[in-house]
Amino acid sequence: MSGIREVIKYSNLDYYNVLKLPLDTFMMMRKNAFIEQCMRTEEGQKYLKDCKRFEQTEPDYDAIKRFQDRHKK
Repeated sequence: MSGIREVIKYSNLDYYNVLKLPLDTFMMMRKNAFIEQCMRTEEGQKYLKDCKRFEQTEPDYDAIKRFQDRHKK
């Protein structure tokens, strides 16, 4: 139910029009509303950055090299 409420606030659609949305459109609006809400606070922005970082599957070899260069004994 809270997802519907978030989409109503985000889209300015009424309850019945939100229920008529295709599922992919509804889910996209719900995701965008969540992201918009997170962007309002520093903690939310940090959460989004962490999500992006955890999504990465390939190592950043340039960053590893820079880190190693900075921390050589």
